[in-house]
Amino acid sequence: MEGEIESGPPVGTTKVKDLTPRSNKANVLVKVMGVGEPKEIPNRLGGEAKKVAEARVGDETGTIILSLWQEQIGSVKEGDVLSIENGYVSLV
Repeated sequence: MEGEIESGPPVGTTKVKDLTPRSNKANVLVKVMGVGEPKEIPNRLGGEAKKVAEARVGDETGTIILSLWQEQIGSVKEGDVLSIENGYVSLV
């Protein structure tokens, strides 16, 4: 129809299979497959501990682990679709 906006991934979106250890400033559209239990990470400088949880996310090409910090943890649940902008890959 005239005037309709097509839905789909944003322009410049990277597929999960195309992410590399050097990927940075990556834009990825993923679905949350599951979220793990939060863990407390001590602050090396003696400050307040931070909470982190791992979420398995993916698209039709593969899955990755996404680290969720602090307030992000409660705002993401299984089935959500996330648009990650300017993300980077970190190997641990």
